[in-house]
Amino acid sequence: MVMIVLLALAVVAALALAVGLIVLAGDLRRIIRDLEYINEGATNATVTTNTGFGPTRRLAETVNANLAQTRRLREQEFNQELRIRRMLTNLTHDIKTPLTVARGYVQLLGERAGEAGADAAPGAGTGADAWRKAASSLDSVDYYLHYLMDFTLIQEKSGGLSLSQVDLSALVQDDLFAAFDQLTARGVTVEPSIEPGIRLTSDETLLHRIVQNLIGNWLKYASGMARIRLGAEGKGQFVLVLENETDQPYVPADRLRLRFATTADRQPDSDGTGLGLSIVASLAETLGGRMELETRPGHFRVTIILCSQEAPVTG
Repeated sequence: MVMIVLLALAVVAALALAVGLIVLAGDLRRIIRDLEYINEGATNATVTTNTGFGPTRRLAETVNANLAQTRRLREQEFNQELRIRRMLTNLTHDIKTPLTVARGYVQLLGERAGEAGADAAPGAGTGADAWRKAASSLDSVDYYLHYLMDFTLIQEKSGGLSLSQVDLSALVQDDLFAAFDQLTARGVTVEPSIEPGIRLTSDETLLHRIVQNLIGNWLKYASGMARIRLGAEGKGQFVLVLENETDQPYVPADRLRLRFATTADRQPDSDGTGLGLSIVASLAETLGGRMELETRPGHFRVTIILCSQEAPVTG
């Protein structure tokens, strides 16, 4: 009789254990499905259980608490990035307005200094030197302001590109034509080789900034001859090459890729060459492309490889 009772108790215990394991397995499968769904994309969903089984209920509560904390941190990070972007945008405009006014006054001072210099006796000092120094300083501020604007643009585009069909051939020609007078004044002769009708799906604003930055590099460092080539290479891949002669001291290509190039005594370069090329590289990478550099004494070459995006999307 005792054996029968013990056997019955063992059977009941085994059945209870089996039921418990089935319930536990069901709850775990439910939690796993919920987590897989949550991981697939942005959602405020939480994990749930099929039963009120104590261990799995506490597990679900712990997981949900962790998810809530992660979402709060993600939201705080997003808001912080948004504040930084707005701050950079406001800072850019705050710098640009007085800079424009100051440049107007410097231009006026330059005209007056030129008149005074024409009337001055040989060897007599005028305000021309001070004007040139002021103008040079304003040029430097303007130079770095454009980099700040590009950095802000990259930050804004990190959340999504504004894609459309872009006539890259026309874009390059337009930017080149806009800088023609400045290039001519510097004594730079440009030999263009632009394949017509090249179109790709990309962000037109970023493409403009890439081309404008590289032409700006010509205006700052090129001397004599410069060449620009645009062509298609392979399906959906396009190559933009700009090269120029230069009388600047030779700098190895890997050194130019540094965001802030340094001199031998570890002091930052004053011309911002490395920063400018780093901005171009970041712009190209944002568009899914890349930048390649080649330098040798008296010669500089930059290659931008671009790819057409999959489909137009407004970001």
